[in-house]
Amino acid sequence: MSKRTFEGRRWPIMIGLVLGASLAAAAPAPSVPSVIRASPAAALQQEGAEPDSEAQPRKRILHLAGGQTVRAIARRSATGSPGDWEYKKQSEWAPIPAAAVERVVLEADLMKEVRERGRAVDKRDAGARARLGAWMLDEGLLLEGLAELDAALAIDPDDPAAREAATASAHRFAVPGVEPDAQVPAGCDELLRFGAKGTPSLREMALVQLGRVRDREGLQRELARELFDSSVNRRSFATLALRRLFPGEEVRPLLHRAVLDASESVRVGAARALHDVGEPSLVLPVVKALDSSSQRVRVQAAEALGHMGYPAAVPALVSHLASLQGSAGHAVPHSYIFVGRQFAYIQDFDVEVAQFQAVADPQVNVLIEGQVTETGVSSVKEVSYVTERATVQGSLQRLTGEDPGRYARDWLRWWEANQERYLPEDGEGEDGE
Repeated sequence: MSKRTFEGRRWPIMIGLVLGASLAAAAPAPSVPSVIRASPAAALQQEGAEPDSEAQPRKRILHLAGGQTVRAIARRSATGSPGDWEYKKQSEWAPIPAAAVERVVLEADLMKEVRERGRAVDKRDAGARARLGAWMLDEGLLLEGLAELDAALAIDPDDPAAREAATASAHRFAVPGVEPDAQVPAGCDELLRFGAKGTPSLREMALVQLGRVRDREGLQRELARELFDSSVNRRSFATLALRRLFPGEEVRPLLHRAVLDASESVRVGAARALHDVGEPSLVLPVVKALDSSSQRVRVQAAEALGHMGYPAAVPALVSHLASLQGSAGHAVPHSYIFVGRQFAYIQDFDVEVAQFQAVADPQVNVLIEGQVTETGVSSVKEVSYVTERATVQGSLQRLTGEDPGRYARDWLRWWEANQERYLPEDGEGEDGE
């Protein structure tokens, strides 16, 4: 995913999830949808409706006793009991008893407050955005709140406030349920498909349901199989599910996905799952991939080391950066290309004198006509070097939290001054020390 936002084609799916959400059963209120989106035609009826009166149809959010919300064009009922409300449902007005309504807010007033709170939030602060999203969900702005939580998880996939807000709001969305004794994979397939297609917040909600399955071995086998599914979304969700539900398991396939998968989202997800194993020695097979003859494999290995998050990889990355710096100054190999033609001609005659006669012996020669071009291709080499160097430096930034400069030489100078922090001490590992 840009990685932070989701494609526009997913928003219709998200709207459908909201419209189909199941309601809490704690309230005596009649069954109503948890959120209703007013139609464009109905929205036009609101223009110029000032000053506000509860009898006027306005876009409102009604908070009901059971915790659910109704977001629609609503007004005080003119025909029901005193204090009753009614909301526009297609071309009809549906009633809501006054006893079921705890609070009513004009959508325009709420959106104004959203803008004010949003201006006070640092867009790079995952925690602050998560808290804003949680407040929006509580106020009945389900789609807007979900988008804010997704933005927070895009900044920090492990932000506790965002994860807590997402899982606490699962009842507001149509997340498929699963029985604890469900058969794997048949009983979990719908939930796996939901998680694969979902946004980061919806995936966290799906994982709560997956965690209820009692057949842990069967679920782990199914998630390991999902790592090799043809669908990028299913592989990506499998890396997250293994990370959350089975940390430290399926290490070998995760290493494979972290370096060799064609999808960046899958590689990053697998590398983060390897981080949660908590074993620094896992960097060794990935470090070996830095010596691959394939430039793509080297770049993806360096990227994986950064997302795995083990400082033990820093010396190997610096060493690789130094080798790139050295190879960048090598002379470009040259080749020669000849384009031309050859043709024969009679250059002269040798006269041979025999008895009573003379014989002319023709001398044939070959003429070569054409052009020799000296070539040296340097652009592809330069682009690949810059890409690989930038990836290595990006991983070093993640692992060290430092940014000494944009050039390789800046990092090499930084390493000279700080290598003691990352190299093992003398005698470490001997005699149990």
